[in-house]
Amino acid sequence: MALMYLFMQAFRCKDGFAKAMPTAHHPEQGGGSVRIPRFTYIAPTFEQARDIAWDLLKSIVPPQMNLRKPNETRLELRLTNGVIINCKGADHEDALRGPGLYYALLDEYGMMKKHVWEAVIRPELASTGGGAMFIGTPCGRNHFYDLFAKGRDGERGWKSWLLPVTRPTLNFTEGVERGTQVDRFLKRPILDPDSFEDAKNSTSQKFFGQEYECDFIDSAGVVFDRIDENVVDEFREFPEVGHRYRIGFDPALHEDWAVITVLDLTDWKVKYIYRTNKIDAELLYTKVENEVNRWTTNAGRPEVVMDTTGMGDPMYDTLVKKAISIFPVKFTNKSKFEMVKNLMTLFNKGEIKIPRCEWLIDELKCYGYERLPSGRYRYGAPTGKHDDGVTSLMLVCWQLPPKSGVINPNRNYQYSNNYNKFTGIAK
Repeated sequence: MALMYLFMQAFRCKDGFAKAMPTAHHPEQGGGSVRIPRFTYIAPTFEQARDIAWDLLKSIVPPQMNLRKPNETRLELRLTNGVIINCKGADHEDALRGPGLYYALLDEYGMMKKHVWEAVIRPELASTGGGAMFIGTPCGRNHFYDLFAKGRDGERGWKSWLLPVTRPTLNFTEGVERGTQVDRFLKRPILDPDSFEDAKNSTSQKFFGQEYECDFIDSAGVVFDRIDENVVDEFREFPEVGHRYRIGFDPALHEDWAVITVLDLTDWKVKYIYRTNKIDAELLYTKVENEVNRWTTNAGRPEVVMDTTGMGDPMYDTLVKKAISIFPVKFTNKSKFEMVKNLMTLFNKGEIKIPRCEWLIDELKCYGYERLPSGRYRYGAPTGKHDDGVTSLMLVCWQLPPKSGVINPNRNYQYSNNYNKFTGIAK
């Protein structure tokens, strides 16, 4: 819709040399240099402009409106009325400069540097009396919010709209007869109600508010909700007879923390957490093996869900040789998103409980996301902080089996809670 609007602005620019640019000189009239009116779509990156807008723009412009063949290198269309429509990226700031900019459409402005508008685009538009449109997803109360507030508060020359998926689209229906097919099309929801209802149930309230309801929220980058509501005062050093356990293991040796998280499969409560750093690899192997031994009951040995990305591969091979059941997980953008979403859902529904472990609670509350220019998300801890506990928790909660009942011990089962805490062997 925004690209259609950009094209309509260019289409209405009759005799682009003489009317749209009063200071320009038509080449047939002689005089100074020619300043051809430009209508520019700007994405955060040039590659994004090519992938998202270029093909769509070519499909919008009727073939008879093209003065010449589209320039695939410069992403540029020259129209028969003497104007140019082109696509550019905010990552190449110098390419945005130049005379003749009459209208700019900045897509995902919140992902761009603030000075792209203030120091590059705005001065160009000031020389032509042109206009601009800013569209995008809220990114907290940043420079995109500042411009939105101008239109919301009625500042002269600015106008703002919100376009949440749970409400009809923008009201472009002035002059359109009510009840007609066009009227219904312009007022339809953007997404199927079932789609955003599923997203609402499986993401945090802040995440849903920003990404789906267009809310400008200061702390929207925080991923997990209802953390304090799911904290319980329960921490165990030893297993309970008849309970089966699962272990999440995020390995590390030097700078980061290696974290072992033990989950009780009978009630989905985290019963034990251990973390260490700057540890010898052999000691870490032994620690994992001992925790498996310690949390083995008559219900079975615990499965270890382990991050095998990077340095996790050789650790995986070593632990498998020790007859430990490993569920390997490699982190990709897609798999990490699914695991974050899964943990969000468990917290939102109150199905997962964690002990009152302050460092883990801090990690969960600081764990955030950043929306990249590509439209993907980057999840993790803020600079200078750790998220290894969150990763271990995501691992142990990934593809959880249904809650299991307590298995009664048989007469021959010998149980003791008198364990050596390091070796995991009963004394």
